[in-house]
Amino acid sequence: MKGTFLDAAKRVLTDAGEPLHYGEITKRALAAGMLETQGLTPAATLNAQIATHLKRHGAESQFVRVAPGIFGLREGTTLNAIEEAGGEAQVFISSFPTYDEVRAVLPVWAGRERREITGMYSAVWEHRGSPQENVDWSDPDQWIGERLEGAAQEMALATWAKSGKKVNPRHATGHWRLATRYRLLSDEAGGTLSLTERGRQFLGEPTGPMVREIDLSQGLVKLLELLAERGTSKRGDFLGPWREYVESESRIRSDLALKSFLWGRLRNLVDRSLVERAGNSYSITAAGLAYLREVSNSAVSAEPEVLQQVRQLAVEQRREARQALADLLAEIEPYDFEHLIRRLLEEMGYESVEVTQRSNDRGVDVVANIVVGITSIREVVQVKRHRANIQRPVLDALRGSLHRFKGVRGTIITTGGFSKGTRDAAFELGAAPITLIDGDHLLDLLIEKGIGIRKETVELWKIDEASLVSGGDEESDEE
Repeated sequence: MKGTFLDAAKRVLTDAGEPLHYGEITKRALAAGMLETQGLTPAATLNAQIATHLKRHGAESQFVRVAPGIFGLREGTTLNAIEEAGGEAQVFISSFPTYDEVRAVLPVWAGRERREITGMYSAVWEHRGSPQENVDWSDPDQWIGERLEGAAQEMALATWAKSGKKVNPRHATGHWRLATRYRLLSDEAGGTLSLTERGRQFLGEPTGPMVREIDLSQGLVKLLELLAERGTSKRGDFLGPWREYVESESRIRSDLALKSFLWGRLRNLVDRSLVERAGNSYSITAAGLAYLREVSNSAVSAEPEVLQQVRQLAVEQRREARQALADLLAEIEPYDFEHLIRRLLEEMGYESVEVTQRSNDRGVDVVANIVVGITSIREVVQVKRHRANIQRPVLDALRGSLHRFKGVRGTIITTGGFSKGTRDAAFELGAAPITLIDGDHLLDLLIEKGIGIRKETVELWKIDEASLVSGGDEESDEE
């Protein structure tokens, strides 16, 4: 028997006995013959209709939103589960971990008691420090023995060592929240934690339904969509739409939290090779596009194939253009490279930018002034068109030449990279700071300022079914 989208959703959720993502609801409704539609995006239509029904009827609606994109029925066991999870407020996990880290620590925590892990957190929290007195948590092999004792120390050591030193106990809050929020661990049997069927699925299926559920409800799929649409971007470039998404799906408003949530999720996607990072920029990979297409087709919307192809072609074209620009920089004449950096600095707001004379540059290629606050600072720049890493003596020589050009600070710009020793010495206490710009960062800056790259806009049209849906019980199944 075919009915409206809302009727089909209610029947699917009743049969399931638990909340489901709207894409999964649509998939089951279509498979069971509860819906018949010629529309390209039936999942988007169902999502819009449930969302409109909730907005119109509030607490009187038969539906309830459990997490972003996940709906349940207000009555019965589903509602009880929602209340246990904290009501209808959307939950975005902070300190979002990588899934490899979670997979490493779940077997460690299984067989333990909940109070052992929460006790470890409480003990760590007592040593958290303050902005005036920072505490170094980078080396668990050192701080666990110094700051913890007894059961808390033993639990921290187990978390660190038995996870293969992947999970630092100081930063394991997100791992714990994800494991409990998505019921990967349960302590129903006498208080001892055990892996649930959901947990075993998470461990055994890296791209399975459990992972997709987390990706969808925690905004990772949204980030992939933003990167697919916008191309190579810095975090700040899509902070605006990310903010809109999080605020529409949760009660989170803090700028610090929004940025932290964004950073953790990007780190997760990079770790899974769905997104790649070059310098300060991020772009979706071919694997990320394939995963987005797979998730979209099965859970979010059946996006027209031609649009998927356009997205993938755009990603590949931008990657090729970036590499072509890098190749050109590797072959450019040194003098032309210096003048290119002069132009870049001018575009970045530097003033009185001058390329030094070759006969007496003393390792300094460009000098410029930059206003910091109300003070104008003299900066000296050395440029290196090298493929190899820049070594420490180059930095020391530049720092030693600052006074000859009345410079306060320096910068080294290279098409290559920097050795660890060079990076460590860049901001030595008591010494003039030296900023290091490697090849990837240089490409980011040139692309951002439109130097060497000309951006062209291609207009795409996408159907916005949500703006056509009126909501309520009177909707038909026609799109």
